[in-house]
Amino acid sequence: MNKILIAAASVLASASLLAIPTAPVAAAGDDGAALMQKLSDLDQRIAHAQESGALSAQKAGKLGQQVDQLEALHARYGFNGFTTIETRALGQKIAVLKAEVARESGNRA
Repeated sequence: MNKILIAAASVLASASLLAIPTAPVAAAGDDGAALMQKLSDLDQRIAHAQESGALSAQKAGKLGQQVDQLEALHARYGFNGFTTIETRALGQKIAVLKAEVARESGNRA
């Protein structure tokens, strides 16, 4: 009987944690507008690297597609407001792409 009560209490506690809504908030210093600016800067960096010959048209196109995918993710996350987790995840994805652009073009991030 005690095992059933403990199991039931555990299930109820878990369910109550799942029911807590995640409020849309922005991480310190990285709101939706700041993230979009970072994406815009990345897009410009890719275009400049292609124009200067540091990136081939093919590689610039692939990196540009990745920026487009992140912009779509930004729009999807931002539809109802960014959660802290979404902001952090998108910021990390942008940082990874920024490092890839720097590595591929031979420039520092």
